[in-house]
Amino acid sequence: TGVETLNIKANATATSGTDLTIGTLTTGANKVVLTGTNDVALTSLVSTAGTVDATALAGDLTIAGTTSSVTIKGATGVNTVTTTGAATDVSVVGQNGNDTITANSVNTGSVTAVLADGKNTVSATGLTSGTLVVTGGSGIDTVTAGAALTTGVINLNLGDGANVIALADNTGAGTRTVVTGGGDDTLTFTGASLDDANDTLSWTAGAGTDTLVLATVGADLSAAKVTLSGVE
Repeated sequence: TGVETLNIKANATATSGTDLTIGTLTTGANKVVLTGTNDVALTSLVSTAGTVDATALAGDLTIAGTTSSVTIKGATGVNTVTTTGAATDVSVVGQNGNDTITANSVNTGSVTAVLADGKNTVSATGLTSGTLVVTGGSGIDTVTAGAALTTGVINLNLGDGANVIALADNTGAGTRTVVTGGGDDTLTFTGASLDDANDTLSWTAGAGTDTLVLATVGADLSAAKVTLSGVE
């Protein structure tokens, strides 16, 4: 009680697989700092707008379930984060590993993923009126979102690399803004339509051969505001 920062050093002799597993980590509104050279797994993370800071952990970090709002600063290795909360605000900052953020449980909350130059994957298929913000680096980023989107906001700035994006729509006026850099990017719209006049889809692409794919035969985007720039 009353401890603002808890330091955990995971530096035991390395084993095959995960070196340190913590069943339930409760941060409250405080900070937990992970350091060392081990791979660390958190089976359950309980937080009240707290922080898990693993920036000095020279291993992989796996968080199997977080029902609460939290800021996660990833390790130097591979970061794998799975959310289990709905109206929660989750922020993940990665380094140069191949990070995977699975936030399909979040609907009215927010997901922010600031990722670096790895081959990153982000999924937020349950988002309804919430917000998804993804910033990528020079690696190949894959983002899937929008299947449940009503009035929410999706904002992707994915940088260079042959990024792969899959977006969709539900009933309501959702906003989708995509910016990609150099590389052969593909944006696939998997829904049947953008049904609302205030639905928006904007894609600003950089150098490379970029492709918009309408995956559903007869998909209709005519009712919405669609803006494409730099898309071949």
